[in-house]
Amino acid sequence: MSSPEALFKATLSRLFVRFGSGLSSCSEVMKAFAKETPERIRQEWDSFQDEVFSEADRIDKESEEYSYSTAKAEGNSMYPNKTSSISDLETQIDRLRSKVSELSLKVEGRP
Repeated sequence: MSSPEALFKATLSRLFVRFGSGLSSCSEVMKAFAKETPERIRQEWDSFQDEVFSEADRIDKESEEYSYSTAKAEGNSMYPNKTSSISDLETQIDRLRSKVSELSLKVEGRP
């Protein structure tokens, strides 16, 4: 029977042989991976940017189509911009306030 020291050395030796060959092949894989990684990251980044720009264009287009169809439904012949739509809303609110005031006076019986 072998001594504990011999068994320990034999175990380490066999582990080194088994893992040593595995480590060398693993290191080759890691080298190849390290060479490919920057290019792969660049490709993925470019692809991601293209997707973001495409999505932003789609959202802008949908927003423009919605604004145009809303303006068309309201009878505006020109594409409304933000300032004109705000002023249009303020005008509508002023007219509604005026009507409410007139109705309130009529209900109260004042001329």
